[in-house]
Parts: sequence; structure tokens; C-alpha cells
Amino acid sequence: MKQLVLALLTLSAPLAFADKISDPQLAAGLEAYEFFCAKCHGKDMVNSGVSSYDLRKFPLDQKDRFYKSVKEGRGAMPAWGDVIYPEELDALWIYVATRGGKEPLPKDEASAQDQDTSYLHDADWVDEGHLTACLARNAGSISGLRSGGGVGIDYRVSQALANELGLTLKVEWFEGEVEEDSDPVLQTYAMLSYPLCDLVLSHPLFEPSIGPPPTTAAALPRWYGMPTELDTVTNRRVSKRLPHVTLKSITVTKPYMRAEIGLVYHKDTPEPKGLHDLGDRRLAVQQGTLSGSMATMTNLAADVVTLNPGANFLWQLEQGRADVGIVDVPAYDGHRLHNKVTKLRLADWRHPVGFDIGAAILADRPALKKRLDKVIEGLLGSNDIQAMAVEEGVTYAKPKNAGIEKMLTMRRLQTITQ
Repeated sequence: MKQLVLALLTLSAPLAFADKISDPQLAAGLEAYEFFCAKCHGKDMVNSGVSSYDLRKFPLDQKDRFYKSVKEGRGAMPAWGDVIYPEELDALWIYVATRGGKEPLPKDEASAQDQDTSYLHDADWVDEGHLTACLARNAGSISGLRSGGGVGIDYRVSQALANELGLTLKVEWFEGEVEEDSDPVLQTYAMLSYPLCDLVLSHPLFEPSIGPPPTTAAALPRWYGMPTELDTVTNRRVSKRLPHVTLKSITVTKPYMRAEIGLVYHKDTPEPKGLHDLGDRRLAVQQGTLSGSMATMTNLAADVVTLNPGANFLWQLEQGRADVGIVDVPAYDGHRLHNKVTKLRLADWRHPVGFDIGAAILADRPALKKRLDKVIEGLLGSNDIQAMAVEEGVTYAKPKNAGIEKMLTMRRLQTITQ
């Protein structure tokens, strides 16, 4: 039935327009457009742009976004993924990109990258045909394991990356709880070097966290599905002790969001405008963290209460251990997610020190990095990641794209916090 309708549309196409179309694929694009798009987007793409998008203005460097919107739908637009054939979608893009055959097909670098599949062969995949991502199973609004799959902004970004790469997402869920003796950066090096996964989300674009490893070997975190062995004393299966992993060099993709540091306060008290606006209120900091170090370096009139790091930090603030706390913004989002009646509020103030975050991968996979960078650019340009953040309860901040942050020295911190 569908092919019959397309054939009728071909016969009824105006001869004058057909004369302009010598490329058969462009003619097929017209057919696809008339069948799928003309009713809402207007004949020959002539559209005021008020009730539906004016496709004559569609960015020519966002082919991935176009394909995603057609296949998955967007807003009131239906999803055509189960109806439109791949060759029809290709022809439809040519029709739109040439503005109905009136302009030449763009042949810029973005178009060439869209056809680049070298990332599929630049290194061995952890699991062929899958994009395997390492995600923390207990990271609140950032990522979390659920019976039906996963939640959180990193889980959603991983899904989007896999879809755009034409791969199936596979997740290795690891224990991501902050502990005094844990080092998340070394764990990332270890998971990629093992290899447990192809990429690790939420990695900072920070000079000491990228490139050659800071040490030769490191331990893996615990993860679901890790090898087990029989404990002869308890006669139970326990996690097998694995040898330390020899670390390899890593790199990081372009950032998809920014990690910021802020202040939380009790809702019945005035909102602090910064670290110098606390008056006689007690400030809680987490021992051994960057935010805690920065706060204690600042000239404060308030008392400072040092507490252990981790999820319990904000619960102690709920119980009145302090009046104000300095914390990573995602930690507050996670606390709010698990405590709908929280007494704590997040102030608008942000510390000037923050980090753009991307996905960490092995440095010997340049083609994969190039492709991931392109996909992330498209997701940011179409505001897809921002929409995911809202749905997952994340206080989203756009990356600054200022490059890799330099190492934070004491002198530099003092300059920034003054």
C-alpha cells in the first residue's frame, strides 16, 4: 500500500519540478517528503514555521539530529522509525539538505564524518556490537541501577551515544560510593584498562585525570557480575580478589555537562549569596574533598564543621549538624531524589571552580573519540541532553568548552577564591 501511494505521488509530481531533479535519489526524497512530511511542513517545504518547524532552516551540519527526529519523533511529530525505510530516510535528508533540489548538497567535513565508520574497527570492543559503558549503580540522579534497567543523566546519555553509533548499549554497574580511601580517577583508569567497558561517563576534563596513568597499576571497583569464588569458612560465594590492573593511557570526549559546586541551606533560613555571606552560621564541609579544601581556604567568619564524605553528609545537615553545607551540585540532586520532603535547598551561588565532564575512553581509540565528539555536539545542539537532565531531576549546567582544566595548585586556588 505504501509503495502504491509513493508511485501515485511520483506520477502526480509537477513536471516543472521533475525537470529540475536529475538525481534519482533526490526524486525519491521528494516522494518521501510528500508522503511523510508535506502535511505538516508544507508543500515544497514552504512553511511559516509557526505551527511546525520550517525545514528550509534546518542546520546542514546536524544530520544526526535530523535522522533521530524522524525516527524517534519530537514534540507533536510522530516517530517514523518503524515505517520509513533506511534508503527513504537517506533520500529525505538529501531533499531537505538541498532545500528541495535548489541548492547543492553540502560536502563539508561534517558530512564526511557522518559517513565515517572507522570507529567500529579502531580497537577491540569489550563486547562486539555493543557500546559497553561503566556507570555507578548508586549515583543518584547521575546514574542508578533499577530492576527495569537504569536511570540518571549518564544512563540516558549512554543510550543516546549507543543509538547514534548504531550499537546496542550494555552497562557494567560498579560500586561508586565515595569513600575516604577510594580514588574515582584510578578506578576509571582500571576499568578501561582491564577492560571492563568501552567508556566511563562523568569523567572530568582535568589535566591530572587524562593521559598517561598517575601510577602503574590500580584495583578495580566491585561490579555486578564480577568473578566470584567459594569462601571455605562461610561456604558462600564471595567476590573474587582480582590482581591490580596494569593501567593504560586514557583520553576524554568533548564535555556534555559541567560539574559545579554550590551551597545548600535550610529552607527556613536566608539564602546565602556565597561563602562570605554566612554570618554566624555553621558551615559543613566534607573531609578530604576539593570543595572542603576550597571552603577552608576562604576567609570565613562562620564556624566550620568537618564531616565524613559520602551520601550521609547531607542527611547530617538535615539533622541540624550545621546550617549550611558546601557540596557538589549532583550530590544535592541525588539527595533530593531520595528525600522528597527535604528541608534543604540549593542556593543559586556557584563556586568559580568547576569541571566540564565527558566520557573517558582509552587513548588508543582516536576514531571512536572523533565519532563520540560529533554525536555529543549534535545532542547539545538539539538540546537533547538538557531535556534529559530535566526529566532525570538534574540541575543542569552547560559545559564551558574552555578546554582541559590545568592542575589546581594552592596558589591558583587562593587566587580563584579571593
